[in-house]
Amino acid sequence: HPSRARAVFASAFTYDALTHVATPLPDMPHPRHGCKGAYLDGKVYVVGGDYAAYDHEQRAFCCVFDLLTRRWSNLRAPLEPRFRTELQRVAFCPVGAIDGRLVLYHAGKIFALNPQQPEIGWLVCGNDNDPNMEPVLGNHACEGTAWGRHFIVSTGRGGSERCHVGAFSFIYPPTATVAAPVPQWTVGQWSDLGETGPTGRVGCGLAVVHNRIYVSGGVNESLSSGGAFDGSVACWTGTLNDLPTAPSAAELADEQAISRLRTQVVNCKRPWQRLEGLDLPVAMHAHHAITIPWLPVTATSN
Repeated sequence: HPSRARAVFASAFTYDALTHVATPLPDMPHPRHGCKGAYLDGKVYVVGGDYAAYDHEQRAFCCVFDLLTRRWSNLRAPLEPRFRTELQRVAFCPVGAIDGRLVLYHAGKIFALNPQQPEIGWLVCGNDNDPNMEPVLGNHACEGTAWGRHFIVSTGRGGSERCHVGAFSFIYPPTATVAAPVPQWTVGQWSDLGETGPTGRVGCGLAVVHNRIYVSGGVNESLSSGGAFDGSVACWTGTLNDLPTAPSAAELADEQAISRLRTQVVNCKRPWQRLEGLDLPVAMHAHHAITIPWLPVTATSN
């Protein structure tokens, strides 16, 4: 926690999952606490935690590492005016890259940055009248991960006592430029993947492995549980094929079809199956699960 930390760092490194080698990178432009990141089009975007910077003149909500030039830079993109103050205090928020855009979930909203129109900055997706998963997912301590064209988000504080999972996807491509009443590229829809089990999982981990999504750990913060830790790992029994596909050209040209997409939460509920024998060895809260590639060991003969 920042109030207890003796120092906050700007360091970064790459990790090779096959050779188990960590290689230092140049430092970020300034220290960050509780940042998250995502990869998009040859660049790594690191978001949040900038309030830890000692030099407020150098603070930036997002910084970018160019994998080609191996250099960092601060992204000076405007923040949504209505949420500017809240976004300046973001930490440990779900961040991902889907369908050519950078997305994050914070304060019950999906925010998006379109690298094709960076001058517009971070905008709320959709409009305030669109029904979505906000009351179920809550505001803080959520987790998220990208899965195909979908951004998967799980319940955090302020949401359901049980852990729900929702999937957000864009309706229009990132090249859409019509801005009435909001830029088309911000318009999206939610899908409901159902509950992960009988308990809450605030601060859980989400990861996609071999076209399956898994949830791990977390804390059940309901009053009846007394803050019990859930160390189990559960898998959604659906696959990416069970989530909505991108709208066709005919649907994009049909105002009634678009209205339905924008105003309905798609029912994609499938059972979540607890994986026996795969419980976490120690209690983990506010952890981050990632997928790393691996090569199977094959027997060779002389």
